[in-house]
Amino acid sequence: MRKEHMIYVGDKVKTDKRKGIVVNIQISLDSLDKTGDRGIGVKSYDMTLGYIGSIDYVDSKGNSYWSHFNQIETVEMNPEFDYENKDSKWCGTDINPDVPPQPFFKEKETNDEEWYEDMIYWS
Repeated sequence: MRKEHMIYVGDKVKTDKRKGIVVNIQISLDSLDKTGDRGIGVKSYDMTLGYIGSIDYVDSKGNSYWSHFNQIETVEMNPEFDYENKDSKWCGTDINPDVPPQPFFKEKETNDEEWYEDMIYWS
């Protein structure tokens, strides 16, 4: 049974700026990572947990956007999305269940030494 406070890949969302279909959900594992880019990708999330993170979503024209969890205004089940087979007929958002969710932004290469120096600078 689907819970009201859950959000799933494939759901219809309305954020403070636009509407679309969720294609990725990221949860932060680091208090400095405000979007979850360096966290983990998941297929569902319980909004009552209050984690830091974001969603990637696609509008009806195929444009990609992202939004913080706290910017999501409404979540609706998408009748055009087959939740069991992770397949959509909507706007090219087919999701292959064998491929893990990917971050919206490309990871830029860094080394631990640079990261450590940044952490010291911002502390």
